[in-house]
Amino acid sequence: KPGKISQPVKTNFGWHIIYVQNKKAAVNKPYEQVKEIVAKRHLQKSKRKELKAFVEGLTADIKNAFEKGDLSQVKRLAGKYDLTLVAEGDLSFYDSTIEGVSLKEETLAPILKENQTKEVIVENNPIDVKIVKILSLKTPKELEKVAQKNLEEQKSVLANQLAQDMRGQLVKKLEEDASIVTYPNLL
Repeated sequence: KPGKISQPVKTNFGWHIIYVQNKKAAVNKPYEQVKEIVAKRHLQKSKRKELKAFVEGLTADIKNAFEKGDLSQVKRLAGKYDLTLVAEGDLSFYDSTIEGVSLKEETLAPILKENQTKEVIVENNPIDVKIVKILSLKTPKELEKVAQKNLEEQKSVLANQLAQDMRGQLVKKLEEDASIVTYPNLL
């Protein structure tokens, strides 16, 4: 009943105490409302093997193109299948995301080892596949320059924010302290 608290309940995720805020009556939705969802789930189940084989084949094609150094083939496949292709970007242990593509730490670690420009790494899970090929590595000096540039940009942004905040506070204080007197006879 609404407002009641359950006894502890054990699930696959651990122990839980359930608080009922409100209840809604069960509703059977009409077929027309759910037919697309049902069809999609049916296709996912019935075509799982075909989809897996397709993804494995496409992954192998992209990996082979990378290994051959044929970036035009990689771009063609990405365009054909509407894949996200990030051709340029910086990876580090501190930021494992490039243009919305995020890599797991276990994928990232071997990539960032020295001289790791030869290997093509595949991160595969049931929802998405990521194929990574490092085309070039930055030297420590280059990385230091990038870090210094980023630091300077951040300093500039913070200085501008501070100046803007101070101007806002000054205007607010002047408005509070100002007194406006109007003399109708002078107008």
